[in-house]
Amino acid sequence: MVGWNLVYNLPKSLFGYDFIYLSYGAATLEINHSFDRFSEPVE
Repeated sequence: MVGWNLVYNLPKSLFGYDFIYLSYGAATLEINHSFDRFSEPVE
């Protein structure tokens, strides 16, 4: 049953890490975009 448990839990944790990684990447992009807009001279 340990093998089946591993097979069941592995995709779940992979999806979890994927989700965390994607949201972290999105947050980083948002922050960088905000800083880029912020550092531009305001007309």
